[in-house]
Amino acid sequence: MTGDWLTLAMDRMQAAQREVRLTIPPGQHSVFWNTLLERARLIPDRLSFHVLLPATVEADEDLSTAINALIDLETTRHVVSVSVGRVFPFFLLITDRDGVMTTVGDAFNGDDATIVQTTDDPQYVSELADSFDRRFADGTNEPDLFALNEWLRAFPHKKDARSALSMLHRGQAKLDRAIQRSLKTLPRRQFWLIKPGPGAWGMQDDDGLSFDFWLKFASMHLGWPLLTRTFLKRSTLKLDDVKAALKKAYSEVHDADRVRATAHGFLHSMHERDRVIAMDGWTSKQDSPVRVYAWGKIAGSADQTKAAWPIARPVQWRELNLRIPVRIVRDCTGLQSATHPLHRLPADAFRTLVEATEARAAKVSAPQLSLTLDLFANLEEQQRLL
Repeated sequence: MTGDWLTLAMDRMQAAQREVRLTIPPGQHSVFWNTLLERARLIPDRLSFHVLLPATVEADEDLSTAINALIDLETTRHVVSVSVGRVFPFFLLITDRDGVMTTVGDAFNGDDATIVQTTDDPQYVSELADSFDRRFADGTNEPDLFALNEWLRAFPHKKDARSALSMLHRGQAKLDRAIQRSLKTLPRRQFWLIKPGPGAWGMQDDDGLSFDFWLKFASMHLGWPLLTRTFLKRSTLKLDDVKAALKKAYSEVHDADRVRATAHGFLHSMHERDRVIAMDGWTSKQDSPVRVYAWGKIAGSADQTKAAWPIARPVQWRELNLRIPVRIVRDCTGLQSATHPLHRLPADAFRTLVEATEARAAKVSAPQLSLTLDLFANLEEQQRLL
């Protein structure tokens, strides 16, 4: 049964074109996740994996295997989002809201009865997808997977957990409350929009740092370089200090609240593995397209570097370098205008924006690829150009 179940699950995933929703599979998690990692690199389309993990106090080795596999999956072209909450009493795999696979019982244990059901019925798929989305939203959305793994190991040894476990015979409610209380302490992934252009920071063009520099050195930078000493290595940023430094260094910049909020976001609110998209801003009256440079994953903490804008964070960028209609940007983000240098976006808005830019990038690159292939197939044309 193992091979049939696993083959069916992987075939469904490889047929997906947009997204996959799934819960923890039954039985040997390592078999499933190792196979998924192998196949993920062969899936032609970039997929968004939405995974619902159980809130559990057990230091489950199989669950740790799943979490580590999800961390590895993020190194592929695919995008992973996670929530920790109330899972289904069966394994659930939904692809593109078009197909469902459910498994009841341990698919890897021949001694247990296993029922595998697949369907493409639109109503049934829609109902299960909606139920999954509700549970996903009700859980601890986007926890840091490293922190979650550490919490799973440490939670049974914490005082509130020991107390809850000792009272388990009186009911599950006390333990559930302790779990939810501790889960709320986990850092959550956040999503950001940052503007590379110096104009967004109230600076002149010759005071800027081009996005090519950000791309080359896998970084993103906080503007206002003359305020580096005011910003760096301070647990809090006092508004009076920012106002005084701003008046002295950038007398033409008057919005100290915006400067302070931007610096605080860059230095203290952002975390490793947050997602960020680099793009120009837009106004409420703008009709012209908006330039999108790249999107990526924050790969470390803020520090001082040898650059025109000294404060930087490492980022793993995926370059796009295209212009997208401002109407699409507004629809995706829900923002009529975005004039601050740094914005925090809801997870759904960020993903919708990335998907829209990726789709547009694919349309732009396809004709160019075709042209290139035609060119290299034509020897006479090659010789003429050479």
